[in-house]
Amino acid sequence: MALNYSIDAEDSVLVLRLSGVPDRASKTQLFRDVATAARQHDCYDILGLSSTEMPGTLENTLEIKDMLKAAGVTSDFRVAWVNPNAAAEVMIKLVEEMLKNSDLANMKAFQDEQSARMWLSRKT
Repeated sequence: MALNYSIDAEDSVLVLRLSGVPDRASKTQLFRDVATAARQHDCYDILGLSSTEMPGTLENTLEIKDMLKAAGVTSDFRVAWVNPNAAAEVMIKLVEEMLKNSDLANMKAFQDEQSARMWLSRKT
């Protein structure tokens, strides 16, 4: 199954809903679409709700930083990422750590939507 996603402005957050299996091309387009939507809505707080079926590979995970940069994602972006798939947790935490050490988005991984929304509501 290919990657499917939607991006909706809800209150003061862009909500990104994902399902399916991402590949490099679909992730690249996803990041471009998110950056475009953020600029259009002047909203840089992103809630990612993922139900992707497979965790990314290490190689694909390491490429995410370059993909985000190419899409125009900056340090203005705050991303709360929710994926209940335990198999994906290691790769999501790796992305979180990579972004902490870059000038790109501030990202934090969560197991549930409520905690993610609370983190986004804090403007620190």
